[in-house]
Amino acid sequence: MLRIAVLLFLLAALPLVGRAEDAPPEKPLSALIVFDHNGQTTALRVEGERQLAILESYFPGYRTQPEASEAGAWEAKYEVFINLKHGKSYRVLVSSNSRFWSMGRGDFELRGYFSDFVAALLKIKPAPRRE
Repeated sequence: MLRIAVLLFLLAALPLVGRAEDAPPEKPLSALIVFDHNGQTTALRVEGERQLAILESYFPGYRTQPEASEAGAWEAKYEVFINLKHGKSYRVLVSSNSRFWSMGRGDFELRGYFSDFVAALLKIKPAPRRE
């Protein structure tokens, strides 16, 4: 009888327990932006909660890996790799005019000025050490 009462109590409490989809999304650990800059392949590491949040804001809904049947004929200038725990990584492509992004199928409008973000990162990028 006690077991039944405990089981009924636990079943009644289930709706009060938060579901996984209600939890806030996992924050990225780091990101890497790879692109051609002045004829050289450049990789910019993005770290820090604030910078990563700004980066994510350019690609609304990227974690759902959206697809669309229509896509423009643009070539990607930037490859953005957003890294989460346990080796999970998202690859986002950004057009050369920084107006569109894609994950391989379909294109979506960027939210904000991605190229300005990259330019700011270039300004704060530490100069390579010469030995």
